[in-house]
Amino acid sequence: MEIFILKCSDKYTEYKFKSFINSEYKNIDIKERKYFLKNTHDNSLGFKKNSWSIPLLEKSNRGIKGDCHFLKNSLINIFSKNFVNKLGDILEEQGVLFPIKVEDRDDYFYRYWVINELNEKAVDINCSLGEMKKVFEESISNRKLYDIATNTPCIRKEYLENISIFRLKGSNLMYVTETIVNYIDKYKLKGFLFTKVGNTV
Repeated sequence: MEIFILKCSDKYTEYKFKSFINSEYKNIDIKERKYFLKNTHDNSLGFKKNSWSIPLLEKSNRGIKGDCHFLKNSLINIFSKNFVNKLGDILEEQGVLFPIKVEDRDDYFYRYWVINELNEKAVDINCSLGEMKKVFEESISNRKLYDIATNTPCIRKEYLENISIFRLKGSNLMYVTETIVNYIDKYKLKGFLFTKVGNTV
């Protein structure tokens, strides 16, 4: 099974924060989402303690309208209602959706927080680094080896049972399997950029 990094294409409109809509969308179950709340260091937009305040975004450039867009000056991607409708069950099983209002679009967009985080045990370092492992391990720690391996990860199959969207510990990237890529191709969703980075072993 192939592993990809999912990003939004920079050919599509980039948005930036404008203000908050005067409402709160409370959708964080503290008992179930303790991990989520501990990991909002780069994801503060919209969060107020245990609730989500809906942000309003405006265009920051003249791009193309699609189903996947960047939020300016961040690693945050936002996804269209069309994308959420097409992949709804998969998304809801593997993450949390938070609504976002975008000025020039009729439907809501969504911020998606992936709750499947895989740790070092899921990554086969030897496979991920290949012949370069010997070069790296002579000069850097095992922790650094793992960090490098997240760029081209070989994920052990048993860790991806019923998982098609995940993050790796220490990385803010969204990794997906070919299942997600195939759905996006099937439904002709626009604005997604996939970079093949690894496989399962």
